[in-house]
Amino acid sequence: MRVAELWRYPVKSLGGERVTSVAVDERGVAGDRIWALTDTEGGIASGKTTRRFRALPGLMRHRSHLDGDEPVITLADGRSARAGSPELDAVVAAISPPGWSLQREASIRHFDAGAVHVVTTATLATLSAAAGEPVGVERLRPNILLDTGHDAPFPEGEWLGRTLRIGNVELSIVDRTALRHGGPRPSPARTAAEAAQDDRPRQPGERRRLRRRHRPGHSQPGRPRARELNALSDRSRSAQPETDP
Repeated sequence: MRVAELWRYPVKSLGGERVTSVAVDERGVAGDRIWALTDTEGGIASGKTTRRFRALPGLMRHRSHLDGDEPVITLADGRSARAGSPELDAVVAAISPPGWSLQREASIRHFDAGAVHVVTTATLATLSAAAGEPVGVERLRPNILLDTGHDAPFPEGEWLGRTLRIGNVELSIVDRTALRHGGPRPSPARTAAEAAQDDRPRQPGERRRLRRRHRPGHSQPGRPRARELNALSDRSRSAQPETDP
């Protein structure tokens, strides 16, 4: 297997940026989801509502990237603003209710679940076939897209409890994110699968098709690069993912 693509999402729940290398530490991918739109009570903008999160529609129509250490938000209409700039308030106001602001992560991490999210090209191919149309990598918002070299469906299902090595980085595969069909509250994967992105309309039926993502716990820091070879071992680690209280 090889690393096909690397992604980070500087502002949680907004579209992100494709990069050629990333630094990985105990928190996860450096700069990933480190900023978020928050309300006056500290609620975090997301695709769902929980005790911590506040659902805001259409967030993935907009994008974020890092300019040095600061995020830049670019709206779907082309307007953009860097954190700390005079234009930021207007950009934030265009996509969130009054009183919301862009805030850097403090003591509570912004992750829904695991710190690093891995998806394979085989899974994208399987989902595309089920959906009857191409499913792009940004629809599932991974940090790492792995090229498996084959189309066997959902190979990640065999990885739980194993260690994924990418260069000098080691990630413990500790959990999968799956859709929950029976309950009234959507899971993170279901919400992300249904959300509209760019000019593509919301597709409610997709929640039954776009269903598997895998979230490793972090083990060994390093800097993976695109096209780097990776391998799996059976050596387990004690790292556990962040969970949504």
